[in-house]
Amino acid sequence: MTVLNELPYSDHVLHLAPAKLPSAAPVLKSAWTRHVLPNQPSNCAASVLVPVLDHTHIDLLQTVVPSLQQYAGDSCQVNVLLVVCARQNVNTTRVKGAHDSVRIIQPEVQLRWDACIRYGLQQALVLDSETPHVAVVAASLLPLQGWLSGLVSDLQQHSNASAVFSKILFVNGTVKAYGSRFEQVYDDYLARQVVRPVEMYAGYPWNYGPTMKTMAVQAAGCSAWLMRSSGVNKLLEGGGFSLSLGSYLACSDMALRLHQAGRTVLVSPLSSFIDTATRTQREDPATMQTFEQTWGPSLEAQYVSGLAFNATVTWVMQCGGPEGSQAFNHVQHLEGQLRLRAQVQRGWPFCEHPDVLQDMPFSFSERVYRLRRLSAYLPSDIVIHHKDYRQLAAWPWPPNNSSAYLIGRYSWDVDRVHRQWAEQMRNEIDEVWVPSIWHATSLEQQGVQAEKIFVVPNSVDAHFYDPDIWDPLTLPQQRRLSFLTSFRMDDRACWQAVLVAYLKAFRDNTDVSLYVHTVPTRNDGWGVPYMEAMSLGKPVIATTWGGLADYIQPDFAFLVNFTMTPIRTSDKGLRGAAWGEPSVERLIDSFKKAYDSKDLVDMGRNARSRVIERYDNEIVSSLVLERLTEITESELSGNRSAKALDMAKDQIPLDVVMCAMLPKPHVRLNRTTPALKVAVVSTAPPRRCGIAIFNSALLEYLQPLLPQGSSVEVFPLIWDTEMPALSGSAPTQRAIRQENYGDYVSTARAINAEGFHAAILQHEFGIWGGAEGSLIVCFAKMLEVPVVSVIHSLSDNLGDPQQYILQNLAASSKAVVVMSESTRNKLGAFHGTPSDNVVVLPHGTPVISAVNPAVAKAMLNLTGRTVLMTNGLINPMKGVDLVLQALPAIVEEFPYVLYLIVGEPHPDCGTPCANYFAELVAAASDHRIVNHVRFVTKFLDDRVLLQYVQAADIYILPYKDRITTNSGTLTMALAAGKAIVSTPFDHAAAVLAGRGVLVDFDSPVSLQDGILELLRDESLMTKYQREAREFLLGHDWRSIAKGYASLLANITMRS
Repeated sequence: MTVLNELPYSDHVLHLAPAKLPSAAPVLKSAWTRHVLPNQPSNCAASVLVPVLDHTHIDLLQTVVPSLQQYAGDSCQVNVLLVVCARQNVNTTRVKGAHDSVRIIQPEVQLRWDACIRYGLQQALVLDSETPHVAVVAASLLPLQGWLSGLVSDLQQHSNASAVFSKILFVNGTVKAYGSRFEQVYDDYLARQVVRPVEMYAGYPWNYGPTMKTMAVQAAGCSAWLMRSSGVNKLLEGGGFSLSLGSYLACSDMALRLHQAGRTVLVSPLSSFIDTATRTQREDPATMQTFEQTWGPSLEAQYVSGLAFNATVTWVMQCGGPEGSQAFNHVQHLEGQLRLRAQVQRGWPFCEHPDVLQDMPFSFSERVYRLRRLSAYLPSDIVIHHKDYRQLAAWPWPPNNSSAYLIGRYSWDVDRVHRQWAEQMRNEIDEVWVPSIWHATSLEQQGVQAEKIFVVPNSVDAHFYDPDIWDPLTLPQQRRLSFLTSFRMDDRACWQAVLVAYLKAFRDNTDVSLYVHTVPTRNDGWGVPYMEAMSLGKPVIATTWGGLADYIQPDFAFLVNFTMTPIRTSDKGLRGAAWGEPSVERLIDSFKKAYDSKDLVDMGRNARSRVIERYDNEIVSSLVLERLTEITESELSGNRSAKALDMAKDQIPLDVVMCAMLPKPHVRLNRTTPALKVAVVSTAPPRRCGIAIFNSALLEYLQPLLPQGSSVEVFPLIWDTEMPALSGSAPTQRAIRQENYGDYVSTARAINAEGFHAAILQHEFGIWGGAEGSLIVCFAKMLEVPVVSVIHSLSDNLGDPQQYILQNLAASSKAVVVMSESTRNKLGAFHGTPSDNVVVLPHGTPVISAVNPAVAKAMLNLTGRTVLMTNGLINPMKGVDLVLQALPAIVEEFPYVLYLIVGEPHPDCGTPCANYFAELVAAASDHRIVNHVRFVTKFLDDRVLLQYVQAADIYILPYKDRITTNSGTLTMALAAGKAIVSTPFDHAAAVLAGRGVLVDFDSPVSLQDGILELLRDESLMTKYQREAREFLLGHDWRSIAKGYASLLANITMRS
């Protein structure tokens, strides 16, 4: 399983409290009642295996084991087998309250999960040969009443079923696991797309509709399941639990074997457990690779066979807000039916409107972030643009000139759209999806061709917004009748009219109440909160202005008249438009009618029926799929010509637009001899900058590899005030002052005129001039030689200007170099730049010979110490403070530990970094760790720095910054063959899976656990040291420089 770092995985449970309501949170339907079994199962008996591994909490067994017996169900017999495959000593006296039917079996050697289960199943068949069923239950699970009778009942009622899995709940009552399905995911370890099992309902309420019925599933996790004893025997004979796949994938393997044999796998709502585990176990990537080798081709074939068509669909959406939420709803039932990917510009921590999605079930949000990470290597046949219309030019590829079929998914709440918007819909996109007939009519009146307009309504999940699965809030001062209104106090909201009408309607009544909460305004052109209320069985008071006219009906609504009113607003995009102003008198009348009505329950029932029949997510998703299928059959059959997109309308700085719209001259390939003349534009020493260090190291090894007679000239990027301050020899006249446009022009002319064959541009936001560094695009477009752009950092928080710059730089380059497959995928999947011209050349590293750490320690006066190390320029995002917080518990168990902090405060950071460094020094004076921390702050040359790295036993990267795509210190540690403990920032997550210990962000406890895991297990430390060094073979600077030399030769060669 790939855990997405951008999602707050520790907060995956459903947070139910609406913001700022002065009351208790709503709760799920209060009774976790057991289902009434249609028939009491016969012969309800099972051998129940409870695997005990190294991470098992033995004390928890005192509760789990008796509970398995006590809550099995009426007349059900349980024989518990504790399968002890760990180094822990377990005996029945440690499991208080256990019946005599508890036995302990222990293999002669320590076993991992799969082998432990296989051993336990074999022993169960021997020890309890007459028992009809065998179950496996994880040691962290607490059963609810009837857990065994529910499994046996479903198994007996479905004759073709071989295995039945239980529903697993989080401690707050939301679903943790209820079956898996196979979907495409991007695997960092394998650096490609694969088909893997994903949980379908994590985070949904325990009584969410689809999880309340027995369901045939493709796979499931291994938490709790039951089989007939005869079926277990066949499974083992067929090789079940023999691949060392771990607890997550082993049961997917089992399910696939059963499906292969024509059998069914079920998940049952009749059997439930609460999982008390507080941490998710990270799967070993090697097991993922084994699973892929075993099942990958057949799963891929199965996936392809389930597609409605082969075209690739890209859905461009926001990561939050109403539009993001609606896009999420639409794709809920499309995944797996088409080659779909989501293009979301900003990641979860930087989401435009995270409040909208952070309270939704984990599976709901995770689906889109999984689709976001899918490979962008395939060109988009269809692009659905579900964002602000002014951002359209940022997404289809190449920028401003796309042959993809473009669909605009738009909504608005005024009587007309901006003229630029209407022109875009007429001229730039192929068709428009709008949520209502009212929107369609509005577009036709503004000259948009009727054949371009399709009505695709917004939708809600009627299973989630179901009044039968929620207990109502107990509201303060609640009276006979309660009204709820939601709005935002801005120009678009009619909150004054609501408050005035309510106060006038009920000035003499004391048995009504009005509760005021956040969102709808006059409405967003559709009124999603109305539809959510309708789905929850509530009648509504509403106008029929805008899209509401499509679905608001008098059998469940009190209708309010409106008058068209000119908009008075500072928003230039709304000038000249009008919207519907509700009648206060009709609002008063509607309040009174609702107060007097005896039919509110029936009206609410009608409202919910309307949603279920027409606007449920599944229904609307089928309409979307139907239309997309029509497009692939009729519109994509022939060659499509590219169309220009108007970038000038977009809300980005003018110089970004100007640079992007500059024409690119014809690229000259004028090399007639093997010799190459290469221009390199980069920061350079003495400027203290990581890019300068990288570029100097690269050129040191690149120049000797170029053909005889070749030359390389560096044009350094400098600050405008830097040139007079340079010491030593006279500064070059070929430097580019960062904000001096004339320097870019003169340098480009020189490169074009002086026989250069290629130019390498080192790119990092912050070192190039112009708004957001836009002048790199101007410069690249001025060059008449092939351009190689090297992308160093790829943030997950790019604004619109940065997005355009990256896309136009890539389009203006002959080749784009990134330093990992993960970054290559991210460039396309997150930022809309496919991989046509993207090349992966890893970050180089010096050759570091394998040295016994004891020898290096002796040279540095560290003999006898277990050395932990962090190095680099120190700043608050480095996370060193977290290690100091974790250190007391570590040195208590391992008193010879010494933590080396090698580095000085970052010079570009100034006072904040100096203050942070002082705080570290103060924290290190704690009496518990004062003799276990050493600062090395003097400047170290490469030779001495390498000695310190070689002396380290464990290298620690506790970074707080999630979006570090390339870390030179991590590369050096890998090359030195160090065991590494790191937070999962981008670079670490991509390379350390299976080669190091990944710990949670901002968690001293997680860091402590990760470091102790290595200190306690020398064999694991040795394994990671070996795999780190093996992974970096071929990443030395000379090998990387060969890749650049080959790339330069290829792009300058005449065809």
